[in-house]
Amino acid sequence: MDIQSLFGKPASDLNGEELGVIDAVYLDQRTQEPEWVAVRTGRTETSLAPLAGAALTDAGVRLAVPAKLVRNAPHSDHPPGQVTPELTDAQEAELYLYYSIEYTSRGAESRVTDPHPYGAEVVEPGGPALGTL
Repeated sequence: MDIQSLFGKPASDLNGEELGVIDAVYLDQRTQEPEWVAVRTGRTETSLAPLAGAALTDAGVRLAVPAKLVRNAPHSDHPPGQVTPELTDAQEAELYLYYSIEYTSRGAESRVTDPHPYGAEVVEPGGPALGTL
């Protein structure tokens, strides 16, 4: 699956609650793999969400974070349908801190450090993890 196929896909939270559609994809600076997505959560609101732990499903992309966290997340100002090569260091640091994601600058994969950091069980969506695409 190529990155372009993520655009317009529905995004849901870790419990399957619909969030909106994916408007933009942000790439890891080292690997050039998708790392963050901008999810249009309202008419003009677009929140950034991590792809770490996310999975493809028949219904779209299931993120590994709860809806409330995504809706209150830092926002994106990039136009829809764009693959953006990177976030600024400050934006990336803010996102990692906000989502409580462990990050090492040596190129290790981003991951949620606690398998259930938001107090909910992650439902196995039945699709491949995005990191394996």
